[in-house]
Amino acid sequence: MGHRTGVAVNWIWPLCSRARFAGAGCMLDCFRARLRVASCGALLAIAMVPTALVAQEMRAPTVEAVAVDWPSTTADFEPYRSDVEQGRARGTLNLAAMARIAVLKARFKALRDADLQATVNELVGERFRNVAASPTPVLLPFDVAGYLKDRLSTRGAGPTAAYLNGFAAFKYFKPGPAGYDASFTMPADEVAKIAGVKTRGDVSVTMSGSSLFYVLADSTPPVGTIDGRFAGLSPNVRRVIHERALRFTFDRHGAPYLVSIDCRPGGVGGDALSCEEADKVAERFLKALRLAGGAPSKLKLGTLPPRTIDRPKCADAAFTYHAPGHLMPGSGYQGQGGKQDYTVYARVSFPVAAEHSYANSQVFMHGGECLSNPPGHVETVPEPTKRGDSYACKQNPTKLLTFFEGAAENYAYPWRDNFCESRDWPLGQCPGNNGHQGQDVRPGRCYPVSATSPRCQPYRHRINAVRNGVVQRETGREALYLVVNTATEHIRFRYLHMNPAHMDRDGMVTGREVSEGERLGVMGTFLDGHEAGTTYHLHFDVQVPTRDGWLYVSPYMTLVAAHERQLGGFGREIKPDGMVVGPTPGAGCH
Repeated sequence: MGHRTGVAVNWIWPLCSRARFAGAGCMLDCFRARLRVASCGALLAIAMVPTALVAQEMRAPTVEAVAVDWPSTTADFEPYRSDVEQGRARGTLNLAAMARIAVLKARFKALRDADLQATVNELVGERFRNVAASPTPVLLPFDVAGYLKDRLSTRGAGPTAAYLNGFAAFKYFKPGPAGYDASFTMPADEVAKIAGVKTRGDVSVTMSGSSLFYVLADSTPPVGTIDGRFAGLSPNVRRVIHERALRFTFDRHGAPYLVSIDCRPGGVGGDALSCEEADKVAERFLKALRLAGGAPSKLKLGTLPPRTIDRPKCADAAFTYHAPGHLMPGSGYQGQGGKQDYTVYARVSFPVAAEHSYANSQVFMHGGECLSNPPGHVETVPEPTKRGDSYACKQNPTKLLTFFEGAAENYAYPWRDNFCESRDWPLGQCPGNNGHQGQDVRPGRCYPVSATSPRCQPYRHRINAVRNGVVQRETGREALYLVVNTATEHIRFRYLHMNPAHMDRDGMVTGREVSEGERLGVMGTFLDGHEAGTTYHLHFDVQVPTRDGWLYVSPYMTLVAAHERQLGGFGREIKPDGMVVGPTPGAGCH
C-alpha cells in the first residue's frame, strides 16, 4: 500500500496505539509508507488505511405532507346534523362545551358546516380525548351517530364499548400534529361469535391516519390487491399480507390510512390467529369505520424537512463503522447483500445507556448460531458444544469464531450493519426481499454467566426511550413500540428482547407517555416466550408510514448519528474497498 498525503495522523494514532496495546506481536509504525497489514489484526488494518477528509453521506429522510380535502368531509358529517340540532334545542350542551365549540369553529372557518364539525369534535372528544388535535380526519370503528343521539338526549350516552361494534376497548388513541394512532381490541368472547374464526384469544387491530408520509428510495413495497368489499369506504382499499401481518391501506379525504392485524400466514392451527381468520375481524373493523373528528391543522405541515443530522465537530478517537449495507460476508438472505441506506430517519438519543455500545451481528459473530441461508437451522463447521470451542459459519467459513458471546471482537469497533441479515421475515427494503428488520446492539461489556458459560448475564444495562413519545405494547408482549408524532415526523421505534414481566411491572404498556432518556427497561435475552432465547443484546428497529403502510427502514445510520452525539465525537466510515472516510473536523479539533 503506497503512502498518500492528506492522512489525518491525529485520528490514526489513537487507533494504532489501541492496536499495539491489543498485541498479537504486531510491530506498528503509523508513519511508514509501507505497512505490513497482512501480518496485523483487523483493527490495525482499519487504522492504517489512509483517511480521506471528505464529507460522509448522511442524509435526512424525504417526508411529504398530504393535502387533506377537508371540504369533502361535509358529506360524512351530514348524518349527524339532525341529532346535533335537536340537542342544541334541548339545551343539552353546557356553557363550557359551547365555549370550546366556539373556539374550535375557527379551525373550520373555511368550511360551510363549521359549527356542526366543531360540535361533533367536542362531543366525541369526551370519549376520545383531544380528537380535534388530529389534522387528519379521524376514522374510528365508532357508532358516532348512535353515540351523538344518546349523548344529546335526556338519558345520556352509555359506556364507550357500547358504540364500538364489538371492539370492546380501545387500548390507545393518540392524536398529534402529524395525524393519529389507535389500537382496538376485540375480546375473545366476541371473536368467538364470528363464523370461521377458531382462535381463543383477544384480537388487536392497530390503525393510523397520517398527514405525513415518507418517500423511500428504491423501495419494494408489498403488491397486494384492491379489495372490493370496502368500496364504500374508498375505491382503493388494498389488502396485503406482509411482515406477518394482514394490512389494509387506503385513501379517504386525501389522506392515507393504515390498518393492521398481526397474524400467521398459511392457516396455522391451535390458538394462533391465522391471517384468514384475521381477515374476518378486519372486515368487521373496516365496515364499522366512521368519521369521528379531526380538524384542519394550524401548522404548515411538511414545509421543512425533519432536522435529523447534528454531528459533533471533532472526531472520536475510536469509533469506526462499516458502510451501511456492508454485511458480514455470506450473511445476507440467499446470498444477497444489504441496503445501502445513508438516511438518518430521526434525531434520537442512543437507546443503550452504556457510553460505548457495539452494533454487530448476533448470529454470525462469536457465540452466534450461524443460521442457514435461508434461515431454518444451525449451520456451523463444526458444531460447538462448550465455551471456547472454535468453529465457523458455513456461509463464511474463513471467519473463525469462538463459542463465547463475550469474545473481545463482539465488544469492539467497528460497527457492522445487519438490517438485511438472513432471516425469514419479509422485508421489502432489502435486495432479497427478506431480512432481519432492525439492528442488533451489544452494550459496553459482557458479564459471563459463569466461568464456563458461553453466555452473558442479562439485566446489566439500562434501555432508554430515544425520544418523547407514547408506548404501544400489549401486556405480556416482548415488543415495545415507541410512537413519535410531531409536525415534521410520524415514526415509531421497536425494542425487542427485554423481559415482558419486568415491563408489565413497570407499567410500560399501551398509552404510557415517556420522555427522551427515560428508562424503558433493561437489556435481556428474551425470545419466543422465554428467557435465554437469544444472546444478550437489544434489537432496535424503525418504521415509517408510507403510501404502502408502515414499513421497516434501516436504523443503522440513525444509530450511528445517535452514538456520535453520545460519544461527543464523530465516527469514521469504512468503505467496502477499505478506505476510511470522515467529515472535515471543525476549528479547534486535535
